[in-house]
Amino acid sequence: MSDDHGSLLHVVRADGAATSLDHLGALLSSRAEDLQNKLFLHGGLLFRGFDVESPTHFKRVLSEIFPGSMLQPYVGGVGFKR
Repeated sequence: MSDDHGSLLHVVRADGAATSLDHLGALLSSRAEDLQNKLFLHGGLLFRGFDVESPTHFKRVLSEIFPGSMLQPYVGGVGFKR
């Protein structure tokens, strides 16, 4: 796994064969606090090269960084507008 520090979003790239969802989950669990800080600093995280193939996989990945009730349900099209 490598990090790209030269962009607005923080980029986390898979290394070689370490692309599985389980590997990504373990990586996120071990770096959760660091990645939360980078998310708040950069406004986004971009994961490249990992096997996240469905909304269910994506939710599983997010739950590794933001456990429990920190995740809010997405209601399509409903967002804060000025």
